[in-house]
Amino acid sequence: MARRPGEPLSAVPVVPAPHGRGAARRPAQTCAAALLALRLRHREVPRPYRVPFGTRGFTVATLLVHAWIVLGSWVALFPGTLDQLFGLPNGFRAVWGVSRLTFEAFTLGTVVLLLVVAAAGYLTQRLRTQPQDDERQTGPAR
Repeated sequence: MARRPGEPLSAVPVVPAPHGRGAARRPAQTCAAALLALRLRHREVPRPYRVPFGTRGFTVATLLVHAWIVLGSWVALFPGTLDQLFGLPNGFRAVWGVSRLTFEAFTLGTVVLLLVVAAAGYLTQRLRTQPQDDERQTGPAR
């Protein structure tokens, strides 16, 4: 649920992230970026916490969170590539039971499918909540 202009921040509900492998990755990334944006844009607001080294320390911590998320995402989507990069032995077929091409086709195909479903849901909801032509001219019905 998005915050409407003029609506206080406390009116936006907080939904806990689901648990499971990789389920919390995106909410953590969004939360870290949002906290940094609030810290930079609203410096005057008192905070109930202190971060070592102030805003610079918080910025470094946020960048570390993002780096860790990117690394985890890379390893989840392309397993074994870092092993090859560092010269470690990696028997991909022995570990996964399929060729790398098959694995990547299914993995990236799933990601693309999820992105298409998300985009379709977003567009559907946006079209459903758009005011009709007569409402735009006269305002909402009472």
